[in-house]
Amino acid sequence: MLEMITVIAIMGIVSAVAIPFIISYAKSYRIRSAASDLISNMKNAQMKAVSEGVNWRIDFNISSPTLTSYQLLCFNSTTNTYTAPYSGNAVNLSQRYPGVELNQTATNCSNVTFYPDGTNFNNNSAANSCTVMLNNSSCSADITVTAPGCSINMAAMICR
Repeated sequence: MLEMITVIAIMGIVSAVAIPFIISYAKSYRIRSAASDLISNMKNAQMKAVSEGVNWRIDFNISSPTLTSYQLLCFNSTTNTYTAPYSGNAVNLSQRYPGVELNQTATNCSNVTFYPDGTNFNNNSAANSCTVMLNNSSCSADITVTAPGCSINMAAMICR
């Protein structure tokens, strides 16, 4: 009986020490996954623009109070507007990655357009580069898109 109580006490102590680390890891994993997903969607939009010969764009929802989504859009030459080419093109960060959102003050662009020649343009920056920051309560990740070579990468990931 004494051995059983000792084992339970040791398990309790180990659990009390390990749980904060597990929670912290889960938060950093969500940010890393959301950033990887965004980079993948950007590269997908770039490839579609080149292969289809049509502009593709990613709009970041930075005006909403919740700041939890972005959307992939394709240029429709008939209506001369960007439209959603298929259902499911909007990425809701709060559903896929609970607690992750776009940081409005650090995100310096509302969209990035990818052209058929492989270049990109950000309509909000004279430098023609765009930084999108994703964050949650303990981590942040910066994704940068630069021209003219249209480089897309995670510039930094910081966890506190």
